[in-house]
Amino acid sequence: MFQDNITIILQGIISDEVDIFTILKLYTQYANIILSIYDTPSQKIVGKKIIETYSSVIIVYNSLDSFKKEYFDRANTDVEPTNTFYQIKTTLNGIDKSKTEYIVKTRVDHFYSNIYDFMQTGITTNKIVISSNWVRNYRYRFHASDCLIMTKGDILRNIFLDAENTFYNRNYTNIPEIDIWKQYLQNKVSNNMIDIVSDDKYITFMTDTFLIFNIVNHKEYRLKTSWGGVITKILEDENKSDTDFWRIGCVCGHLDNKKCSGCPFPT
Repeated sequence: MFQDNITIILQGIISDEVDIFTILKLYTQYANIILSIYDTPSQKIVGKKIIETYSSVIIVYNSLDSFKKEYFDRANTDVEPTNTFYQIKTTLNGIDKSKTEYIVKTRVDHFYSNIYDFMQTGITTNKIVISSNWVRNYRYRFHASDCLIMTKGDILRNIFLDAENTFYNRNYTNIPEIDIWKQYLQNKVSNNMIDIVSDDKYITFMTDTFLIFNIVNHKEYRLKTSWGGVITKILEDENKSDTDFWRIGCVCGHLDNKKCSGCPFPT
């Protein structure tokens, strides 16, 4: 059952709300594990206990102060970076330590009891596999879940590199998840000369790019917050498919949900 060609990267802050040892007891049976967490004393105490129990686990300690300095220097701003930026940086630092063909990116405060089924889905498709938690059935372009992602390592790296490169000049009216996906998907559209102006073509593009793994089929899952656990109800309707997710609104993904003159694609 162990997959030598898959690494699971768990990033973020270890929380008391979801037991990291419960996560690792299961996940270490199936794949290589990298924790990309923070260099605070409390996180290092837990990290030491983890290594004592699971010697194969790689831990990457990240400095929030370094992240902030880099952000302030490059963005030329005194506005604090958001959690999305920290997700980007911790994920990239985890990817740097991975040597496998496939990577699963998730969070240290999320637990998925059938992570194995998710991984098996990921190695049998050319699509990027995401989970159904926090996929909004709203009218935002490029809004896909960033909670649980699986794809080949080079693709995942490009997703988060594109997100990092554009984050220093980000549009603060975007909803956070769009900052993860927007630039990568825009580049894919441009590089392959894909027409996504019409709703139907956009929906086809997103359906061809993503496969949505239905979290309601999980035997058990634990998420740190109720917000993180939002599940798009459309999946509970057996007559609906992935194509029913990708509804269209402002192509910039703006919070006001309106089309605007600043959109990167024609409206």
